[in-house]
Amino acid sequence: MHFKTALISAVAAMTSVASACNCSHNSDAGRWKDTKSDPTGVVRSLLAAGGGCQNGDGQGRLCVGLQNNNAALRDCMAGYAQGQQSYHRDWFLWTAIDCSVKGSRGFVSMTLA
Repeated sequence: MHFKTALISAVAAMTSVASACNCSHNSDAGRWKDTKSDPTGVVRSLLAAGGGCQNGDGQGRLCVGLQNNNAALRDCMAGYAQGQQSYHRDWFLWTAIDCSVKGSRGFVSMTLA
């Protein structure tokens, strides 16, 4: 009986952690060209800096904005960006991503540089 209770508790805990990170995106893929980093690398760097913008050395401008910045939000956004980027001769990431975690919000935007 203790095993069953522990298993149910573990599943409930994983579900609550997973549901704490809520992200959405538009359906417009932006192209990122940079010899130094993929889009997620830039997102992580901007998250660590508390937000800001960076231009790719070939194409694209990534910006990150944060409200009530905290580690949970940064982890949420970085993980979501990692899961959403793709590579097809160039890197692609959605041009608008919004995330929220327990009262904190953040966005990632990509435009042409």
